[in-house]
Amino acid sequence: MNASNAESGRPGRQASSVEAPATQTVTMFLWGIVGAAVLAFIAAFLPWATAAGRSVSGLSDGRDGVITLVLAIITAALAAAAISMPASLRDLPLIAGLTAIVTGVVLIVVSLVDILDVQDRNRDLGVFGEITGIEVSVGYGLWLTLLTGLLLIVLGLMDYIGRRRTE
Repeated sequence: MNASNAESGRPGRQASSVEAPATQTVTMFLWGIVGAAVLAFIAAFLPWATAAGRSVSGLSDGRDGVITLVLAIITAALAAAAISMPASLRDLPLIAGLTAIVTGVVLIVVSLVDILDVQDRNRDLGVFGEITGIEVSVGYGLWLTLLTGLLLIVLGLMDYIGRRRTE
């Protein structure tokens, strides 16, 4: 309650000096979500696997990279909208934080499945790979996708915790 509402006994919003730090904290986490989602967006275009001097991006097969790209766009858009939201949409930061958590989980699952797939393909080369010196390795774009998944989960949880403290 602010001072004028406390005197009249009517419920109201907390004084801005109490509310501002928590709002700034939530906004900081939302900006972090936007940044992590942008990194996930970029990672879809980077090499996810390399072999014999050639690289394959996450978008090359039209499946996994597209999933991560679309989720990154949705997550960044929701977090950006939550930052600039009108007061009437006060649940949008919560939705953005939960979306970041879900996106992070999906990014981690996709990354781990693809990392294991790349390692299996390397094993499948067997003797041929040893003779020719061809090795399939995980590209840095896939590692970045995994990292941004972890980051989105942490930031989404921090956003949720920060928002719960302001209520």
